[in-house]
Amino acid sequence: GSRDPDATLAAMHKGADAIVQAPLRNHTFFGIADVLLRVDPPSALGNHTYEPVDTKLATETKAGALLQLLTYCELPQVSVLFSLPRYGDTSVRISRTADCGGQRPMQSPLLLRRCRMPSGTPGFFMRAVLLTSLPLPLFAALATAQNWTLATPATSPAAATFPRMVFDVQRSVCVAFGGWDAPIGNVVFQDTWEWNGTNWTRRSPATVPDERESHMMAYDLGRGRTVMFGGQDFNFVLLGQTWEWNGTNWLNRQPANAPSARIWGAMAYDVQRGRTVLFGGEDANSRLNDTWEWDGTNWSQRSPATSPAVRANHAMAYDQARGRTVLFGGAASATQFFNDTWEYNGTNWVQVITDGAPPARVDHQIVYDSARARCVLFGGADLLIERNDTWEWNGTRWHRLFTATTPPGNGAMAMAYDSVRNRTVVFGGFDGAAALGTTWQLGGNAATFRTFGSGCLGSNNLPPTLVPTAMPTLGTTSALTVTNLPAAAAFAVLAIGFSDQVSGGNPLPLNLTSLGLTGCRAYTSAEATVLLPNVGGTATWNFSLPNNAAFAGVRLFQQALSLDTAVARPIQAATSNAAEMNLR
Repeated sequence: GSRDPDATLAAMHKGADAIVQAPLRNHTFFGIADVLLRVDPPSALGNHTYEPVDTKLATETKAGALLQLLTYCELPQVSVLFSLPRYGDTSVRISRTADCGGQRPMQSPLLLRRCRMPSGTPGFFMRAVLLTSLPLPLFAALATAQNWTLATPATSPAAATFPRMVFDVQRSVCVAFGGWDAPIGNVVFQDTWEWNGTNWTRRSPATVPDERESHMMAYDLGRGRTVMFGGQDFNFVLLGQTWEWNGTNWLNRQPANAPSARIWGAMAYDVQRGRTVLFGGEDANSRLNDTWEWDGTNWSQRSPATSPAVRANHAMAYDQARGRTVLFGGAASATQFFNDTWEYNGTNWVQVITDGAPPARVDHQIVYDSARARCVLFGGADLLIERNDTWEWNGTRWHRLFTATTPPGNGAMAMAYDSVRNRTVVFGGFDGAAALGTTWQLGGNAATFRTFGSGCLGSNNLPPTLVPTAMPTLGTTSALTVTNLPAAAAFAVLAIGFSDQVSGGNPLPLNLTSLGLTGCRAYTSAEATVLLPNVGGTATWNFSLPNNAAFAGVRLFQQALSLDTAVARPIQAATSNAAEMNLR
């Protein structure tokens, strides 16, 4: 019956099995938890800790109830005593005091389950746990982290828009050809350059293809040749020759059959079938959606049952781990841009439906990072700007990659993956004003964030969105901001977990519509929760990281829940996209 928080603390130190009507206080808040239950994990108390439990007589869960319970977890007298949660994948759970009608309570990372009390009175009880110090290396998976760096070679090709580049595996160099000096347009290039990871070298072959830009290139791994097709010359004449570079000279192959002369198509080499695959582009008549294959001797047109829509300025790469050619984006016209993802298995094209895809764009590039078994997309342009965002495709989901350093906005660049040095290499492009002559590389070992998935709309018709603002570098303070919060959401709850695959036995992502969050999804487990105040539409989590090498490679996942009292859902909240934190 005491209202003294010190009495609660004394009972916790004594190890009471349950503390009823437990007063809790910090410098700002005072509250009385219905029940504190003793659980097994060790803490500053000894070999036990406590979980706050609260009861409500109601037919549905209100955001205020979540806020009340999570506030208990934030009170220092309690939170400093918590260690690993008993329900490691659950930040808040709801159940009934009896058996819930024989149904197992849902262990969702962000959701509650409603049941009826034995008397028939609608009601529920909630329990929540919070970690204040995470034993990261014990539970988090190792991550692969990268950063963009600007190379400073002694020599370099001239600034060029729409050059093309591949990586020659046999000779361990990137091979670049062509492009033009936008926006002046005085020169369309026909020089051959090679990048060895440190410097560019101009080659002087006996035979040189015609000048060209907006062409297509792929590296034929089986034959050790760089294959080049199409493009246009200085006079905008479309080209239809097939050329191959063997490391010494260019050879004009002159096959019996070939695609129509075109620009702005895309090519990738199918390692499994030994074919270079070409899709789409624009010829003298229209934009295209035809599929062709080069076997080293001749071109053959394929007739898949389904194909992407007609398009140009898209990008493709071959995913070696999954045996699929991956296509993203492009445009059917000057105003109809795509952000769809397609895969070609050698027989048919299949559209892969995924939430959280990159925005629609043209003039981007995709390469396959064989060291990390994922496709990497960079840059491009939409109707307004040249983009500088980096994305990764793992065969199921797109992740946006946030790094400490980022190249400027760039469209119409050349890009290749250096599989010897494990670097994605970007040369040239267009920044919206002029052609670029810089060389950037993505690789190394640096702290990163990745975001994935998509949020559901709040009362302001915007989804809460996680945006990294400071990288998770050991010995510094990392920051992750929840944006697009409505005025009706005084707080956001940030769930922090160790998995994006499963939570409480439930596979992720988890559709939350049936649980009261209509149109929302859970993407991560929730081993811990943090309560963040809404300040002007944003809420920021600042997380101090130890300067301890043992934490390098740790990976954590986050997702936010906006406690939105004005949103029209059974549970008054909205979920955000998710984030993956990679510590270095």
